[in-house]
Amino acid sequence: MEVSARWPQYPPYGGIHKELIAHLTVVEAEDDQALDRAAVVGVESMPFEVVIRDIHVIAEDEGGRWHRRWRLPLRPTAGSPRNECG
Repeated sequence: MEVSARWPQYPPYGGIHKELIAHLTVVEAEDDQALDRAAVVGVESMPFEVVIRDIHVIAEDEGGRWHRRWRLPLRPTAGSPRNECG
């Protein structure tokens, strides 16, 4: 991943994973119905393309809660899809 190459001193997940797979968390819920609905919408929406304008680095605190630590803006690339995210 280009982000890892740019900041090798900060490996994702503390470097515990050999291979990183970019992913998108669509929903987090304990409600099975909410998860089922999200799965249906997700499958019906694929494939999709978006332009990523920035990366949000999140980290877990000592209490198990997640917080945004940094926002890393990215440069646009020529020929990027029109849908934007970030």
